Amino acid sequence: MLNVRASLILVVSAVLFLGTAPAVHSQDMFSQLDQVRKDVSQLRDEVRDLRNLVYELRRVMLESVVIPENQKAETEASKQEAAPKQKPVKEFSEQELTRVICKEVGIFFNEVDEAFRSSPDAAETKMRAAINKLNSKLQPYSGTHRVSKIQNIYEGLAWDAASAVRLRGSVAGNQDFRAVLQKHRQRYLDTCPRE
Repeated sequence: MLNVRASLILVVSAVLFLGTAPAVHSQDMFSQLDQVRKDVSQLRDEVRDLRNLVYELRRVMLESVVIPENQKAETEASKQEAAPKQKPVKEFSEQELTRVICKEVGIFFNEVDEAFRSSPDAAETKMRAAINKLNSKLQPYSGTHRVSKIQNIYEGLAWDAASAVRLRGSVAGNQDFRAVLQKHRQRYLDTCPRE
């Protein structure tokens, strides 16, 4: 009789243990899943912060490269044209502005195509020259919000083109830069009239 009671207690204990084991295991899985979600969220935040930092560093670097070259060009121009003063800024029609912007942006994208066929160092040099040329051609119109916005965007695109060439062997990095360039090229094609 003692064996029957002991066996019965053992069976009831085993049933209780086996019945609660999956609940404890599932609670552990849910807590692990919550932790993984928190970790992924934290990683997304860190990636966003790093991306913002890269964009800020890119902007600062482009300013440090473009501004001194622009200042050098302005100094040489001022030596050559010591006497005459510039005319006051005039208003430009939207059609004239669009025509000039489209022409210069088209040239810029041709230079991007050349950079893609170049070595990383040559591509970076070509993109610096391309953005300097674009900025100098759009300089008379830079008083308009539209042109200053375009100049800022295309300084970033020059960096993207050089980076895409530099990361030619890295499919993921190259794809990101190329996708941004393609998006802006499509905007150019959609906006600018065919000549």
